Formats: sequence, C-alpha cells, structure tokens
Amino acid sequence: MKRLLILPLLLILPFVSAGMTVEPYEDGYAVVSLEIPMEEYTTSVDLVLPPEYTDVFVVDENGNPLPYTLDGRSLHVEAAGAQVVNVTYTTPSLLEKEGDVWTLSINASSPVTVVLPEGAILVALSEAPLEMNENAITMPSGEVWVSYTFPTSNVEVGETPTTAEKGVCGPALIGLLAILPLAMRKSL
Repeated sequence: MKRLLILPLLLILPFVSAGMTVEPYEDGYAVVSLEIPMEEYTTSVDLVLPPEYTDVFVVDENGNPLPYTLDGRSLHVEAAGAQVVNVTYTTPSLLEKEGDVWTLSINASSPVTVVLPEGAILVALSEAPLEMNENAITMPSGEVWVSYTFPTSNVEVGETPTTAEKGVCGPALIGLLAILPLAMRKSL
C-alpha cells in the first residue's frame, strides 16, 4: 500500500503533478482547488492545509465523495480506487490587502491558475504568466503573487462604463505583460 504526502499548498511535490486553481474573492477569502492524479497502487493522500481553512470537500474524478479525516491542519484522504482526488477548501491565508490593492501570494511546486473576481483590474504579477484567458491567469511554479484591485464606480445608471471601469483591459494588459520581463531585468 502506497501513500502520497502533500505539504502545505503543494510546497514540495517532487513525485506528483497536481493541478491547482485559486479563486480569490472580495471578502479576503480564496477557494483553493487541488486536482491530484493518483499513482498506480496508491490508496491514500495526506495534505497539510494552511493555518486557517473552512469548507473542506474531497471527491474523486466522478464527483463521488471520498472518506477523509482532519486532525488540525492534517488532511488524510482514503482514495482506494480513485484515479484523481479533488480537494477544495476556503482560506484567508493567501490574501493581503494594502489600500485598495489585494495581493494573492502562494508558493507552489507546479503551475497555479488564479481566477480573478469579476471586474477585478490586474495591477502587477510576480512574473510573466504561462497563459491568460479572460480573468484566469496561469502562473509558473515557485513564489507567485498576483496583485489586483476593483474599480470605484462613478457610473450613473444608463451610462456605459469605460474600459477601466469594466475590469481587466486586454490591450493594456498585453502591454503590461510585454514590458514586465524588461522591468524585471532592469531591477536585477
């Protein structure tokens, strides 16, 4: 019988490739979703959750609940027969707010997809993303941070909001991403 051990937020995962999606919300909480493919003959998975968490859900690839136990921050999942283990939980441990800017910070050993809230305006990234699709940003592994803010709306009823009031702006964002590597090189 083989077991997988996964440390906080996939900090060290030399032997398993897991998918991670983080969805921050305006209230300072983020929903973290992990998709962990099971190796042959593996019957359980162990994870260490962040210091603060709520709403833990564990299912297999078909959405069937898997038995699990929680002991403090330790999550033990019995996954015999599952090909994929999906773990979802909510945490305030990933977000900080300074003024009007929220920053999501995470250290992950595999790429992580951050799904910004509707209407959020991207302010800065730790590095160039691997992929962008509307409000979903896939960042490479390592120390990752994504900063964003929300527009203050002075739009009257019946008026059309400007591009900045709508949220992430495509051409401006592409320009930001084009100069980001140059700015990072100059700061080194």
